[in-house]
Amino acid sequence: MVLGKHMSVSERKRDPRSGEMMDGGAGGVVVWQEGGAEDPAAGLMVSPPSNDSGVETVGSVASHVVVKVPSWFTVGAALRVARLKGTQHLLVLDRQKVVGSVGVAVLAAASPHQPVERVMTRSAVVVRPETLVDEAWRLMACHGLHCLPVASGVVLLGVVTRDDLLTAARDQASGT
Repeated sequence: MVLGKHMSVSERKRDPRSGEMMDGGAGGVVVWQEGGAEDPAAGLMVSPPSNDSGVETVGSVASHVVVKVPSWFTVGAALRVARLKGTQHLLVLDRQKVVGSVGVAVLAAASPHQPVERVMTRSAVVVRPETLVDEAWRLMACHGLHCLPVASGVVLLGVVTRDDLLTAARDQASGT
């Protein structure tokens, strides 16, 4: 995987859970680019990063259940997978790389025999667990997305949706 910015060795640190080197830069935005590696540990359950600052991060609100389908899957097959797994959003893969996402509502409204790649929302934007919720909102708005993959290095950790962010904002407003 290629990170969205270049960094020096001093900006990198070792993840205590996985032992892999990770970006220590601000913002936490990672962009999948052509030739990047993809998710060797699909479905990995990881606890969100600790956050002592009181500011909510994507890792603390994201779902740790990741459901992926290949871009050539039919809409009908993808809809069955989403319902079976109990999820509202699927990540779409092409050659083992995340190339976009699709929601159950879009799948339900589409012809069941067409490939998922025709109805998905293409996006190369991926966030890190320490990305702030406000930054995730901004990315979703700028790119017209309903969900963002959450990754640490090449490991896909979860998915954060607009609903996750709304719930976090409501909880923060009510003090819970």
